[in-house]
Amino acid sequence: MIKLILLLTVLTVAGTVQAYDRLTVVSTATILVDWGQTHAIVKDPNRREANPILGREPTRREVNRYFAAGVLLNYFIGDVLLKRKKGWRHMYYLQLSGIQIAQVASNHRAGVRINFKF
Repeated sequence: MIKLILLLTVLTVAGTVQAYDRLTVVSTATILVDWGQTHAIVKDPNRREANPILGREPTRREVNRYFAAGVLLNYFIGDVLLKRKKGWRHMYYLQLSGIQIAQVASNHRAGVRINFKF
């Protein structure tokens, strides 16, 4: 899982796209990995979700709605609202990526793997 984030990061950084576009890809990738981990938490009866917005025992449908909205909001905030403020956009994507990577790593250390059975 962490290898997936690193691979996506390396692939996007190796491209010729601008920095904020690379950060868009990295932040979206980390959201997708977290989404998969949350599905694994929902599937395991011995685990509880820590996200207060989702609640302790969300359904797969609630997880899908939450993360689909998160991916769309990630794009909307970064690429629409902050389009003209490149410094703000860059900082937004850096902060979101950092938060998401920390959460994904924490889940991984706790033994949570990716599960994308919708």
